[in-house]
Amino acid sequence: MHVPAEDMRVAALFNASFDHERAGQIADSWGFEVLGTKKIGSRHYWNVRRTDAPPAADIIGGPRRDLVRANPKAQEEARKVLQETGVDVLDADECYRIEEQASKWQAAAVSGAWNTSWLAAIGLFLAYWGIFFSATLPVSIPLFVLAAASLYGATRSFIRRTRNKREFTNKHLANVEAIRRVVRVAEDELLAGWRPSRLTK
Repeated sequence: MHVPAEDMRVAALFNASFDHERAGQIADSWGFEVLGTKKIGSRHYWNVRRTDAPPAADIIGGPRRDLVRANPKAQEEARKVLQETGVDVLDADECYRIEEQASKWQAAAVSGAWNTSWLAAIGLFLAYWGIFFSATLPVSIPLFVLAAASLYGATRSFIRRTRNKREFTNKHLANVEAIRRVVRVAEDELLAGWRPSRLTK
């Protein structure tokens, strides 16, 4: 079970009836900051954020990284990852740098999606209006110019987003997956009941 970056289903982590205090303890034990609560049907949810996540986004999710580094099985997996990929997940600074850079590139890769959709929609609307509702040439020409500019902007936004996505895949995805391998091991251990003898934040 992978705990998402932004939304953790606390009710699934224990079988007792829902208890806000107990749920808060569980969230804290994973290194999450509680942002709010919500209820969908009979299930209770806590909106959470990992306390040591990069500001841009938490693209990997999972528990706080000092918990990951403290787990013996995660440490073992991290040593394998270091040998196979050169990524030292046990190095706090290196791990954070990778996550921070990757989150920024991923944000750049998707940030143009809405701009592309809106620009394209505006361009098509103006072209449609110019063709069907504007009988005079002086009115039609400006509409077609605006439509062409909107479609041009949409195309440039799409190209930029595609380039950023390719850049993310080529430069950052492998490192992110290396960290995710170790994080998943620590998640499994936490779900199985493991806790460090002393939490450090």
